[in-house]
Amino acid sequence: MKQKKIFTYLFFSLIFFISCDEIDNPMEENNEIIDTNIVFPVNENPVKKVLLEEFTGHKCGNCPPAAKKLEELHHTYGEKLISIAIHTGVFAATDENFPEDYSTSEGDELNSFYGIESYPTALINRVEYNDNLVLPGAATFWEDALKEIIDKEQILEISIVNEFDTINRDLKTSVQIEFLKEFDDKLNLSIYLVENNIVSPQDNYSLGDDHYVENYVHKHILRSTLNGTWGTELLESDLDNKKIVKTFLKESLNEKWKMENCIIVAFVYDTETETESKEREIIQAEEKNIF
Repeated sequence: MKQKKIFTYLFFSLIFFISCDEIDNPMEENNEIIDTNIVFPVNENPVKKVLLEEFTGHKCGNCPPAAKKLEELHHTYGEKLISIAIHTGVFAATDENFPEDYSTSEGDELNSFYGIESYPTALINRVEYNDNLVLPGAATFWEDALKEIIDKEQILEISIVNEFDTINRDLKTSVQIEFLKEFDDKLNLSIYLVENNIVSPQDNYSLGDDHYVENYVHKHILRSTLNGTWGTELLESDLDNKKIVKTFLKESLNEKWKMENCIIVAFVYDTETETESKEREIIQAEEKNIF
């Protein structure tokens, strides 16, 4: 991967810097099935949506203030903003004080691919803002980047239908991609499973000496994917149609995951944007509750 420009702000390095080990690429999943009976909802008012991928961990004492800022941005932008919290690196490690493991092989691969070296940081649609692709979770970086990115032209719309078997804990997710404009670049579809409102410990240095929070509410945590870290390639035969439908089956989901709090996040990204300012740029994202 191309080397990214280094932040020139010394205090970010002093506060957030920590190195990450190289991660081997995990085996990709391909759970695609054929289902021609899906009825998708009709959306009369398509909206351009932006995906913010936050790199964090329960041992990251500087992360809760950034998470609080992210919640404020959700209130500001409403449905236009979708976020995923990726627990990875040393701050995601477990011990007797932090027993829950929120790390994933997919999150570790993203962490390695994008060269994440400080926490909290974020990618916003995987495009550069102010000469940086990886944005620190401090000051107004996320807010300023969103203002610049949020109203870009919408190329396509995504619709999601989820079906969950409560007995076997099998999840079937169908995604419809409808093109609103002509677009010739190569695209991939990714489907991530996210859980909200998980109560467990978190370090929070903004609280001073008593920084261990036993009952912290974690949001937007990446749990798994339905089709691997990098998703499914949309073939030329798919792109000949204005509407593409893909269905994926994920069997025997973890019993610890509360499906009433789970969300599917689907996004389409451009595999041809690998430049200094864009790295697999996300074109559109969508989310839908499991129930």
